[in-house]
Amino acid sequence: MKGIKVAFIIGMVVSVFFIGALGTGHAGSGGGVLNKFKFVSAEDSQQHSTTTWINMPDMTKTFNTKKRGRMVITLSAEVNAEGGPMYVKVQIDGVDLEPKESRLTGSTSGEGYRSHSFTWVTEKIAPGQHTVNVLWQSTVLDDLKVRDRTLLIQYKG
Repeated sequence: MKGIKVAFIIGMVVSVFFIGALGTGHAGSGGGVLNKFKFVSAEDSQQHSTTTWINMPDMTKTFNTKKRGRMVITLSAEVNAEGGPMYVKVQIDGVDLEPKESRLTGSTSGEGYRSHSFTWVTEKIAPGQHTVNVLWQSTVLDDLKVRDRTLLIQYKG
């Protein structure tokens, strides 16, 4: 299973260079060299049923950058939100990235989990220590479930 995860991460690193200005709050395009990446993955099933934003378990990463530059942040996860939609957002150092929430839907027909992926691209971030975390919430008091998930952060060295 670890070999498959490594191949998935490498595939994400290669493919994400072609993503434009997604997540910056406006449409656009761009490019550049992102030569470092960090990631965290989890396979366990987690659930919650609150309408307040809380940290998604195991989806936080703290790291250091040496150069000023954009970050490309991708969350991929299997979601089961049969009772209503799940919303996710990403923060860097406690500040929400645009868009401030993204809707992930689960099966409405009892089919179980569905895979989702969303990418945010930041404005230029100063060098130093940064913490990226994923938060999630429901709009209804119903169980939201997440299992296999990966947070991938790409940045300039």
